Amino acid sequence: MLFNAIASNGEAVIRYDQFHPGTRYIKKLPLQMLPYQRTTPIGGKVGNYALIGGYAYDVNNNYDTDTIDVYDNDLVYQHVRLSFAMFHLTAIQNSAYMLFGGGNSEPNSFGLDTYSDLVDAFDRTLTRTQAPALPNRRCKMQGIELQDYAIFAGGIGLGGNGLLRIDAYDTALTRTSLENLSVRREYDGFSWFRCLARAGNFALISGGDSGLSTMNVSIDVYDGELTKRNAIEMPDARCRYSAT
Repeated sequence: MLFNAIASNGEAVIRYDQFHPGTRYIKKLPLQMLPYQRTTPIGGKVGNYALIGGYAYDVNNNYDTDTIDVYDNDLVYQHVRLSFAMFHLTAIQNSAYMLFGGGNSEPNSFGLDTYSDLVDAFDRTLTRTQAPALPNRRCKMQGIELQDYAIFAGGIGLGGNGLLRIDAYDTALTRTSLENLSVRREYDGFSWFRCLARAGNFALISGGDSGLSTMNVSIDVYDGELTKRNAIEMPDARCRYSAT
């Protein structure tokens, strides 16, 4: 069984074999072995590169890492580094950059998570730029690309509360805060409830659990100018579903 495809590089789709830690597959061809497995991989592409980050795993424990794995069009491996080490961060690209943002670290000596508002962006040459920070610290956001914008939606903030925030980065890495989501779309500790999809020049954010097992029927709609349109409703409430 393979993890879902998480990064595309031309015709090649990179997947992870969860039963053989460290093995990477492209079109079912094994790639270079890496020193760890990623249990919650995230990623995308910029230029001729596929970038993969996320929660790392070894025989002892899961841990946050600043390492981003990179494959080029010839399937040659290298790595780059984030300016911060986090897990539960979010990756999304626009036409110029691959962005990694938010996340949280392992609990500190007081047993508290440390949340991040940092956003790192890699361009087509893999040069890293620190983009303007998110307006608040959060993790477990969902991301979607719309026109030339990379959008970070929702997430979990301090105290474990779901957030209504939604922010977009353009190809100059200028951050714009959009009108809030209509409802909080939280996750249950195992999977993200929000479902994001594009329809033409629109981004649709739907479903989810707003807390206390109350599932949502509303769909938030944003256009290519980042304007929020009137929300629409699904015929029934649901969570943990997907769309294309």
